[in-house]
Amino acid sequence: MPVPADFAAPTESEYGSCISIVDYRTGEGPVSASFGGKTPEWADLQGAYQRYLVAQGLTSEEYNWAWFYLEPSAIVTPGAAQGAPRIGRGVPSGAYMVVPDVEHDPLRYWHLDGFTPVPRGSVIIEFWHDDFGYYYMHCDQRIDVPNPWGRASRR
Repeated sequence: MPVPADFAAPTESEYGSCISIVDYRTGEGPVSASFGGKTPEWADLQGAYQRYLVAQGLTSEEYNWAWFYLEPSAIVTPGAAQGAPRIGRGVPSGAYMVVPDVEHDPLRYWHLDGFTPVPRGSVIIEFWHDDFGYYYMHCDQRIDVPNPWGRASRR
């Protein structure tokens, strides 16, 4: 799609954030929507998504916050935009796993049983559980895993 004639690159506000403004018309008249962020790329991405919605004729109130779920640097949880439960605090599951290569193969693990040797360089991780299922955290990233009691160990 060609760039609209009224397109302007994001500008920096006096507070250091970047703002992208999108002007368009609805059945009720002209509307101006502004989107902000820490970087011009983020503000521009939000503005581009608003222009996409306008081009599709999706300008009613129900689409006003659709861009909220757009996050280029994060993995969006499936169903989040459709009203999935909010992520609450997880609870420890009591399932401790041995992960021999957490950096390169984070889904290869087995139960810590006290009898099987733990290879050098392995990490022992406790799985947690919340509304979205089982997971563990590594380097500030959530690693989703299947139910630890519902599958055979993988070695």
